[in-house]
Amino acid sequence: MYIDTHAHIYDTEFQTDRSSMLEKAYEAGVHKIYMPNVDHTSIDGMMELENKYPKQCIAMMGLHPCYVKKDFEKELYLVEDWLAKRNFSAVGEIGIDLYWDTTFRAQQEEALKIQITLAEKYNLPIIIHCRNSYRETMDIIKSVKSEKLKGIFHCFSGTKEEADEVASIGFKIGIGGVATFKNSGLDKILPDLLWNILFWKRTALIWHRFPTEEKEMNLLIFPS
Repeated sequence: MYIDTHAHIYDTEFQTDRSSMLEKAYEAGVHKIYMPNVDHTSIDGMMELENKYPKQCIAMMGLHPCYVKKDFEKELYLVEDWLAKRNFSAVGEIGIDLYWDTTFRAQQEEALKIQITLAEKYNLPIIIHCRNSYRETMDIIKSVKSEKLKGIFHCFSGTKEEADEVASIGFKIGIGGVATFKNSGLDKILPDLLWNILFWKRTALIWHRFPTEEKEMNLLIFPS
C-alpha cells in the first residue's frame, strides 16, 4: 500500500475528473491520501471528500501561510473550533511563505506559533510550508516546540545542512515534484538524503502533475 501524504485534491481544479483519478490512484495502490487545509473556503470541499471516501481521503486542519491576512485571527478561531470537535490527522498546512508576498510576514509568524501550540494541545504532527523562509520557520519551531512535537517539512528544497537540521529536531522532509526540475539543485543532495525522505506509515511517495492531453493526474511512486 502507498500513501499520498500531501494532496489538495478537493480543489475545484480536479472537479471534472476527481472520481476517476481517485479510482485510478486506488488501483495503483494509493489507498490513503492526506489532505492539507488552506483556509475557511476549503473546509467544506475537503470534508465532503472525506465523507465520500472516508477510508481513502483523510483531512488535516490548519491555515496556509499564503492565506494569512490582517484578520488571520478569525481563521485561527475556526481552525481551533474544528480541532476541538473532531479528530484530524495533522495540523497543516502551516508555516511561512516569503516568495509571493511579504506584506503579512509578522502575521504569518504569529499564525505559525499559534498553530504549533494547537498541534501540541491536540497531540498532532504539523505539516510545514516554508517557501523562501526556511531559517525563519525553523527558528520559530525551535523556539516554540516541545520534545513531543513532530512534523514534516513539505516540498523541501533546501540544502544538505538544512535537511540535517530538520532531522536533528525529529522532523522529516518531503521531496515533491520540484525535484524533477533541472534548476532545483536537489539532484546534488538527494543521494545523501534518501534516508530522510518523507515517511508516513512506512511509505514514501511523490506526486507530480505532468501535462497530458487528457490533463489527468499522473503518479510517480517511490516506495520506501
